[in-house]
Amino acid sequence: MARIADIIIPDTDTPGARAAGVHRFIDTMLAEYWPRTESQDFLSLFDAFNMVYDIDARSDDELRVVLETVDAEWAAGNDNPVWKQIKEWTVAGYYTSEIGMTQELRLKPYVTARMDMPRAEVERTWAE
Repeated sequence: MARIADIIIPDTDTPGARAAGVHRFIDTMLAEYWPRTESQDFLSLFDAFNMVYDIDARSDDELRVVLETVDAEWAAGNDNPVWKQIKEWTVAGYYTSEIGMTQELRLKPYVTARMDMPRAEVERTWAE
C-alpha cells in the first residue's frame, strides 16, 4: 500500500505519502475504524486488484504506468471501488498528517476570537 500511496502523492519539494505515513493511516482505518466485515470485503477486493495488476511483481516505474492506466479508466467512468477507496484514503491520510498540514499546506493556527472586529477587517464571510 505504501508504494501505491507514494505513486498517488510522490515526493516533490515536499515529502510524499510514504513519508507522511499514509500506509499506516490506511491500515488503521481498516483495523480500527471500519466494521470488520467491510474491512474483510475491502481486503478481498484489494487482493483481487493486486492479482489483476500484479502489483507486487512490478517495479516502481511499471507500477506507475499501470496505476496511471487504472486512474484514467476510473476517471472515464469505469467503476473501480478499490482504486476509489485507495485514492480517498491516500488524500485524507496525507492532508491530515503533520507533513501534509505543515509542509505541503500552510497551517494557519487559530487565534483568539474577537467579537468586536469590524466587518471590513474580516477576510471572508461565511456561506449560508
